[in-house]
Amino acid sequence: MERVDQNGERREIDPGQLAEYDQMEAHFQDLTSKFMHLRDDMKQAALSQDTAAIASLTREMDRIVRQEWPHAKPAEINFIMYLIHMVEQARVWTENTFS
Repeated sequence: MERVDQNGERREIDPGQLAEYDQMEAHFQDLTSKFMHLRDDMKQAALSQDTAAIASLTREMDRIVRQEWPHAKPAEINFIMYLIHMVEQARVWTENTFS
């Protein structure tokens, strides 16, 4: 198996690197799923005006973000939240388009 390095050249990849990449992808998939479920739960809490649930869910999202990126600056966290919003918008667009 090969990968493309920073210079655009193809390089062989060893099984250990492949396993590391697979683990990273699985972690990102799990993280994205957590964020998306939290966002859905936040929307439902907002619609039902459940401020206690909104506060709890916001704290949980903040905890996960700070656990994953403990040294992130506020601007970086804002960018992460923006990206999560973009993923959510893409999901909603896809659901609406193909339903």
